[in-house]
Amino acid sequence: SQNDYLREWLPRKNEYLERLLLNECPPKDQHCPCGAEIRYKCLDCMGRKFTCSPCCRSAHRHMPFHRIERWNDLYYEPAWLTEVCILSVELSRASASALPDDYDDASEDEGLSDGDVENWEDDDEFTLKHLPERPPREENAEADVEMVIVDRSGVHRIGVRWCRCHHAPTKDLQLVDSGLFPASFENIKTAFTFHVLDDFLMDNLECKTSCMNFYNKLRRVTNSTFPFTVPDRYRELTRLSRQWRHLLEMLSQGYGHTNDKPADGDLAIFCPACPQPGINLPDNWKEDPDQYKYRRTVVMDGNFKCVLEKPKRPDDDVHLTDGELFFPRRGPYQEHIKIAIDIKGVILCNEHQAAMSVDFVLRNLLITGFGGGACARHGACVPNTLCDFQKGERQRNMDYCLSKALSYNSEGLPSALVLYDIMCQYGVHLKKRFDHSPYIDLPAGMDIYTGIGLFHVHGHKQDCFAKFAPSFIHGAGMVAGEIMETDWPRMNAIAPSTRCMTEAHRREVLDHHMNDMNFMKMLRMPGALVKKLKAAHVGRLESAQALQDLCEGNTDEQLKEWTALEESIRQGRLENNDLMEAYDLDIEQAPTLAKIQNDLIEREQRKREQQGTASWIAKGLAIEEEQIKLATAVRKLPRSPTQKQALSINKRREKLQKKITSWASESKAFYQGNDIEEMMSTMGFGAEYDTDTEERDDEDMMDKRISPEEWAEASRPEDIVLMLPSSFTREALVDMDLTDLAKCEIKLRQGQANDALHALRMTLGHKSVLFRTKVRHDADSQRKKGRAWAKVFAAETTIRHHARVYGRCREALQRLEARDSVLKRYQELKRHHLKVTTEIADPNPRGSRNDSLTWLWNIGGADDMENSDFMKRLYEVHWLKAKARADRWNEEFNIIWSEMDWTVRYFRHQGDIWVERTRVAQEEGKQGSAAYGARQAAMWAKFCSQARMVFHDAKSTYQL
Repeated sequence: SQNDYLREWLPRKNEYLERLLLNECPPKDQHCPCGAEIRYKCLDCMGRKFTCSPCCRSAHRHMPFHRIERWNDLYYEPAWLTEVCILSVELSRASASALPDDYDDASEDEGLSDGDVENWEDDDEFTLKHLPERPPREENAEADVEMVIVDRSGVHRIGVRWCRCHHAPTKDLQLVDSGLFPASFENIKTAFTFHVLDDFLMDNLECKTSCMNFYNKLRRVTNSTFPFTVPDRYRELTRLSRQWRHLLEMLSQGYGHTNDKPADGDLAIFCPACPQPGINLPDNWKEDPDQYKYRRTVVMDGNFKCVLEKPKRPDDDVHLTDGELFFPRRGPYQEHIKIAIDIKGVILCNEHQAAMSVDFVLRNLLITGFGGGACARHGACVPNTLCDFQKGERQRNMDYCLSKALSYNSEGLPSALVLYDIMCQYGVHLKKRFDHSPYIDLPAGMDIYTGIGLFHVHGHKQDCFAKFAPSFIHGAGMVAGEIMETDWPRMNAIAPSTRCMTEAHRREVLDHHMNDMNFMKMLRMPGALVKKLKAAHVGRLESAQALQDLCEGNTDEQLKEWTALEESIRQGRLENNDLMEAYDLDIEQAPTLAKIQNDLIEREQRKREQQGTASWIAKGLAIEEEQIKLATAVRKLPRSPTQKQALSINKRREKLQKKITSWASESKAFYQGNDIEEMMSTMGFGAEYDTDTEERDDEDMMDKRISPEEWAEASRPEDIVLMLPSSFTREALVDMDLTDLAKCEIKLRQGQANDALHALRMTLGHKSVLFRTKVRHDADSQRKKGRAWAKVFAAETTIRHHARVYGRCREALQRLEARDSVLKRYQELKRHHLKVTTEIADPNPRGSRNDSLTWLWNIGGADDMENSDFMKRLYEVHWLKAKARADRWNEEFNIIWSEMDWTVRYFRHQGDIWVERTRVAQEEGKQGSAAYGARQAAMWAKFCSQARMVFHDAKSTYQL
């Protein structure tokens, strides 16, 4: 089986690494066939031939698209064929050539005898030659073989002539020396070129191409008409891609230079900008007074897309890696899962999916997903933190992830910031769970700050925002805590092809993709840090000015009091997170219509007043709201409505008319002794708040209803003015002795206004969340974007309805001549009051913490909005938030400034490691290993120089 081949290959893995490194330098004491010194190597020619410049030019006369490398006396570096006089491609039907017109063909054969040229035959065989240091011996009688060789150009049947020299390597190593990866070891019938394996791994990374699809493409390239006649080597490609991937990972981390076994996470790439003692921090970093810069920031999250079905033969699996990259070692992790505990306490917040699906399991799945940890500032996954879920997102799984994330290259770091979607519940018994399992621990002396990402914190209860939002955590900078969400789409794209793999194969593929994401983030790190530094520079200036403006409006004593409060909160946060409630403006909920109605009914019963007055007026208010809804629906009808649309409106009118008739019949009991006809003549006509027409001014946003003269002839129930006390003039109410009814309506109108304002606040907040989570997130999909905007429009319709209801309430209060304090409290609702407030939409945009809340958001249970205690508390919260914003931007700027230095130090550190490996290889006479090490050292040196240059320009522009 394929797994048997893997078991047979593992003991020979180091031999393959050695052969790959031997090809990193020219063969020892060997010259080009023409006798000249070897300077070039072609990556695309069969066997990756080593040649001189004239021979390279001659060989590529009709192959101008091959990639070559030039020997610079230390290692092979990328080069162009233009260096060997392949200057252009001649487009001629007679003769297509890649040589210049004045080129002398005779020079091509310089150094070659006529016999040598005649012996260059174009046949269907190629010879595997020995390495030059081995002395030749006479040929044996072994017959040549025909093999299936898979290349990027398709599947080929080619004869192979084995090397028959004395001490020739084994057949599989001969193929490796020629750039071919054998599918077996003895009776070899199939081999894959290094090119096709490289192509598959790159297609798998960038295009998420599965192995099946890739090989089907090769079959169609070979024979587009009859692809199924091409030999099927899909299973071999699956296995060899795993071997090739593993060899490249070993080489890139220096394990081709040593026989040592990689330790946990040694084959993985981590973030160059995160603080790592002994790697990228200066020796005196502990003397820095700003220790918050050296905080390990970790964000954790779960993924339920990358599942694994139960394999048929799990005991037959072969693991090429076990803990060397991002998945932890299986043994300790499985033992931890067996003995660890999940503590289900009282749910203190909303019922989040991550907390409620801990027992989720499907019969056909061995693994239901995985959890991971990444640096919260840059999104690089931390090695050994991808932990598979056996059920749902349980605490025991995430505990192991957290333990590995906090312990990786963090010795001596003073603190850590851990962000998790459900931290308000996960962190309650964190230390107790860690103490229960011997396989996890928290680093000694490290202070742990906990938080929730700025996106998910809005799905929690209001108390969680002040306690867990990173905006209020000292030393957090401007971290959002949601960056790991950006990694999941790329991982989810490969999930369909990993679903049916073996467990080992799945781990290797996901490890490879996560490592590649970290590598690409490392390459983009200099540019990303410069961009963030520019934003931090603007942010700190704007937030500082906003804080200064706020301070100028308060006394020195008040500022000292607030500063002392802010300092005490910062010092005591770790021991008592409840201190963060000072950042939350707790507005008492205003009395609702139902509460006021209930109070009035109880008063009627207690004082033996006329029964049913409050209920009758409340019923009238409810009918009035239905009129507003129906009028809105009528306005939205097209000019030529369909029969179905007209029927729907008429049914609603019929239903509403019945309610109005029934309610009007009840009114006689409350208007006893008054002539209804005469009362109708004294009725005024009202107005409603309209926001349908964007072009209207605030003064023209009143949609007029019918006049009292038209009341009797009104055929539309939505236009009828109800005979509520507010429909009459003040003089008429006094004359008809209806002032008690008016007082009752005033109280009920206040409750109705409170309900409308509360609904407005809730809907405006919902609308802001839609913009952040749907409209912006789904901008790349027209279908999803259309659905997102539909939800926004629905929210806008709700906002307009409640705005009209409030407008009707305020008009009624004015007609009833309510007290000045009441009218001052319920102010006129303008269009700009209905804009989404940044306090709800996004707590983190620049300067939003200094924005003043409109009266719409400040109205509460106090009878007077100028109440000194309330206003004092309001200013205090705004100052605390403005101070927090200014502090976070200053921290962000300082952290990025240091991250630039740490990135340069990380690149230099990696370069120094490869310089040392190169020196050791040279002392041991391993020229191939020395050449590979020199090339890696040069790569890291280039990373370092480029980053230093970019950072120098940025720092000269934005001073610390």
